[in-house]
Amino acid sequence: METYVQTQTIPQCHPTLCNYELSRYDILLIPLERRLSDQVLSLVQDQQNVRCPICSISIEISNDDEFYAHTIMCQSKD
Repeated sequence: METYVQTQTIPQCHPTLCNYELSRYDILLIPLERRLSDQVLSLVQDQQNVRCPICSISIEISNDDEFYAHTIMCQSKD
């Protein structure tokens, strides 16, 4: 991920094997430091909102804290 931030390129799964561009949701599932996560999120081209894996509601997020706060709230409703 550091390389993507340094080169300011779109994060991909494996550029030589599948060339899949990572989504905002994909990035949020990767355990990264907050600083790095926010920087990588800014490089993602797909700006669709993230869908909560618990309640399936579409969430507009700008950083990983918002995503995790929402999922924690959903988990506590169960």
